[in-house]
Amino acid sequence: MATFASDVIDRLRDVREIEIETTREAGEKRRTTIWIAVDGEDVFVRSEYGDNGWWYRDITNRPDAVVHPRDIDPAGSIAVRAIPAGDGDSVERCSAAIKRKYPPGSSVDVMTSPPATEATLRLEPA
Repeated sequence: MATFASDVIDRLRDVREIEIETTREAGEKRRTTIWIAVDGEDVFVRSEYGDNGWWYRDITNRPDAVVHPRDIDPAGSIAVRAIPAGDGDSVERCSAAIKRKYPPGSSVDVMTSPPATEATLRLEPA
């Protein structure tokens, strides 16, 4: 399993949101803003709407994507490859990372419950 450099991990751990750029079947690129969670060296994303989320459908069909961190210094995008992470350990680690990173509330509740938990992906360097 490939891992990101430590400075990239730190940046993704600290940034509140990213734009994920996916590719549709016809080749059109699209971006959407999502949360990102880091646990150790593993980087996770989830679709709030499970497999009904358009970006999730795009990235599961074409796993190469680009992450655009939405932070104070947005220099540089990060090429990634999405890997399904539906095993129980990954799902729980992602949920725990979300709960550590984001303030408690209804948004965290949504992102740590089905159908979101069923749409957990691990990002690796492309």
